[in-house]
Amino acid sequence: MKFKVGDLVRVREDLEVDKEYGCLISNSEMVKLKGQIFEIEAISCDDDKLIGLKDENRFNWTEFMLEPVEEKNCDNCKHDNTYFDCSQCNNGDEWEKAEEKEDLVNHPKHYNMYRVEVIDIIEDATKELKGMEAVNLGHIIRYVLRYQFKNGVQDLKKARFYLDKQIKLLEDKQ
Repeated sequence: MKFKVGDLVRVREDLEVDKEYGCLISNSEMVKLKGQIFEIEAISCDDDKLIGLKDENRFNWTEFMLEPVEEKNCDNCKHDNTYFDCSQCNNGDEWEKAEEKEDLVNHPKHYNMYRVEVIDIIEDATKELKGMEAVNLGHIIRYVLRYQFKNGVQDLKKARFYLDKQIKLLEDKQ
């Protein structure tokens, strides 16, 4: 889940009527809220991770219907973390994006879309394996878990390539 309670989110501008977003299908009333900003009030504990928005309690939402609102910091005082004007120096004209840049080396977003980082899953899954058996399984896990966030079908084909290599390796051992 990319959101937590208290986060500011915007209803996606490209939200469409009667389209499936995760486990929910949007309706015409939800689409009327496109572009509006809300605070996340609750997230369900079940597998579907339904989201409740503060001041908008008519619908449940999924993370696929929402996008994060980037916080901004005042250029002058670097103090206030708010979406609105700076309350510390009363200068609402000078803003810069929060220093929240993606760490492409250590924690890229497409490997952090689950409760556990993909590298940790790979380490656990391969700790008893050796050589190419461990390497192939690591690649299979990596490509299967990231396909929906990065390269789609291309990643699935890469996973299949390594799966075929793994099958051949294990068959040759027999």
